[in-house]
Amino acid sequence: MSACILPLPSHAATAGFDAQTLKQRGIDPSLSQYFAQAPRFAPGVRRVNLTLNGKALGAVDTRFDDQGQLCFDAQLLAKAGLRTPSQATPGSGCHDYLVAFPRTVVKLRPERQQVDLLASDDSLERAPTRTAPFQGGGSAATLNYELYGAANQFLGHSSHYTAANAELGVNLGDWLVRSRHSYSAFNDRAHTENLYTYAQKTLVEQGSILQLGELNISHSVLPGAPITGLQWVPEAALQRRGHSGVQVQGFAQDNARVEVRQAGALIHDQMVPAGPFELRDLALFNSSSDLDVRVIETSGREQRFSVPAINLGTATRVAGGFSFALGKVRTFHSDDLNAPLMATASNGWLLGERYRFALGGTLGDHDYRATGMTLDTGFGPDISLGLGTLLSHGGPQGTSGAQFNGQLSVKWPHGLSTGLNLSRETPGYRDLSDTLARRYDERQYYRSSRDQFGLSVSWFNPTFGALSATYASAVQFNGQRSDFITGSWNRNVGQVNLGLRVEHNTRQLRRYRADHERFDRQEQSAVYLTASLPLGSGSRLRSYAGRRGERNTYGSTLNSQLSDRVQTSLSAEYEAPDARQSLSAGLNLLTDSARTQLSVTQGNEGRRGASLQASGAVAVHGDGVTFSPYAIGDTFAIARVGDVAGIKLQTPSGPVWTDRSGQAVVAQLPAYQPSQVEVATRSLPRAVDVVNGHQAITAGRGSVHRLGFSVVHNRRVLLTLDAASRARLNKGDSVVDAQGQFVTAVLDGGQVFLENADAQGLSVSRQGQRLCTLGFDLPAQPDLDSPYEQLDAHCPST
Repeated sequence: MSACILPLPSHAATAGFDAQTLKQRGIDPSLSQYFAQAPRFAPGVRRVNLTLNGKALGAVDTRFDDQGQLCFDAQLLAKAGLRTPSQATPGSGCHDYLVAFPRTVVKLRPERQQVDLLASDDSLERAPTRTAPFQGGGSAATLNYELYGAANQFLGHSSHYTAANAELGVNLGDWLVRSRHSYSAFNDRAHTENLYTYAQKTLVEQGSILQLGELNISHSVLPGAPITGLQWVPEAALQRRGHSGVQVQGFAQDNARVEVRQAGALIHDQMVPAGPFELRDLALFNSSSDLDVRVIETSGREQRFSVPAINLGTATRVAGGFSFALGKVRTFHSDDLNAPLMATASNGWLLGERYRFALGGTLGDHDYRATGMTLDTGFGPDISLGLGTLLSHGGPQGTSGAQFNGQLSVKWPHGLSTGLNLSRETPGYRDLSDTLARRYDERQYYRSSRDQFGLSVSWFNPTFGALSATYASAVQFNGQRSDFITGSWNRNVGQVNLGLRVEHNTRQLRRYRADHERFDRQEQSAVYLTASLPLGSGSRLRSYAGRRGERNTYGSTLNSQLSDRVQTSLSAEYEAPDARQSLSAGLNLLTDSARTQLSVTQGNEGRRGASLQASGAVAVHGDGVTFSPYAIGDTFAIARVGDVAGIKLQTPSGPVWTDRSGQAVVAQLPAYQPSQVEVATRSLPRAVDVVNGHQAITAGRGSVHRLGFSVVHNRRVLLTLDAASRARLNKGDSVVDAQGQFVTAVLDGGQVFLENADAQGLSVSRQGQRLCTLGFDLPAQPDLDSPYEQLDAHCPST
């Protein structure tokens, strides 16, 4: 079988109309001249949305000639990734592109401010993926903030907890600078911390990121540490990598702030409500160090637990590309730690279609050396295996050792998946963080893990629901052991969602005494049962029962989504054996400038409390200052919908609304990936139309963009002509403006519908002959409650 593909014309020829047919249908034949030409843009430079072979390339400043046709100049060819014709003269304006590549199809869509190109394969530049068309540049300053405050009172005693996080940023010329700081205070004890300050730029041609300042080492085969220095790592977005997949689960007895640290550095912090929580896609800087999790509740209670590195899987293994870091280890002002100068380098290679191999090394000026390698492979789409080896030597202790680890994951038929993680460490192995202590304590080291083991099983069945179970075990060099088992089940029964979670934790602790040592065994179990039922109109009722240790908890929460901006909650809870009862009410507000959560609690025995949380961002740019309810990322945009306030935009970060100047912050754009921003047309006032309610953009990391949505202020009216005017006019007569341009046509019953009543010099003509001048009295204030206004009109003869 063969197919013949014929080239389409680049633009439509003038269309022909039969004058007699138009007359028979009550249409003025002179209208044919208005519709004889294909859609065209006005001459000059226009910012339009450009698509190539169906792929959105974003907004591009495009030139159109005197006939309104597309100009293929050097800028357009570069943005679209098209080849320059071989006959093109250097420095010439519009190339005769359709002659050089006659299979090219151009579709002009001025009604959407869009140009669609269909290009043949021979006209495309053969650029690597990382240099595919994207938009860069722009400048702005940013401030992200998170504020939290809580006050509690019980039996005459009161406590206060406050916390604040602030991140200052500057974007300029695809460089970005970020500086993050934190503050927390419980009663009279306060703590501040400078988390990081660094500058960063993506070097697209090299497919890498350059970072300078206070950094967390990332993309390294070996465990790293926070440093002050420089780092060169592959740009993950250009490698089209996905989310990390690393998760941390836990349970908070009260509203709490959760901090996750790796090798002493804070990698994630988040406020969570009371109950089970899950932190997803954490950004790690190595896959060999455990995660230390700290749950700080507003009541002052605190819990800590660790996530063994063995459970992190292969999410951070090096897939490909060279990375390098050099700097001085950060001790966060601790007098107990040394701050050696260190350097680390790693590289990864793809060996065929199935194997990924990575090799790296670390050197420290305190006589520390380490080497690591990993090998990942897949046996078909359902089986993956990862192996790793780390070797170390030196440090203040002068020891040598090794760490071996492996991960295996299998997807079985019928919705079953399993995972296995193993790790073994010899007594002499030290990662970099183990060698930083000024005073070496042998017993402290032997509290580190020697063997780690993890097993996970998950199964999904439409009838029985989703089940999962995990088991993790860690044995330390001093003989201490911890085992953690979890199981969960979730299923929808009609409209009710049922969930069950079971935990069991066992620890064997070694106690040191002056003359002997002994082991103490600690065990704790927990079980949680939840049921959730939608009640309609955006409301949902969630009830739960749980038991942890000797404490039982029962409660229900009613959540109601009143609008896009307002959500309320009402909760009741009972705790045994203390017979504690509490009632809580919450209010969540999403405004143009912040997300705010207010909660108040009243319990028996004089217990009461209140908390307030607010988060948002501020962007300072060339067109002013704009607030955002979402944290601003490293790549973002400022959108403007004319000068109209209160217009809703759908963005990758979530819905936002324009401020009094018509502007809103698109807080996060995915780097080097297409993204879209759309105007919710239902939020437009009746008298406002948007010319193009859709913008597509592919943004380079660190760039700041201006997205302009042009609007037209229209005043729609339906005119009813008086009897004398109706007698001289026919249905289909043309209504034209002062320049003779067609506006609309006369309807049945002598009615005329005008999309824009502000048009001047309107008259009615037939076959090019002017019949009368259209007149009507327009009220000073429009009727905003009606889709159009109804007015009387007259059209006296001229």
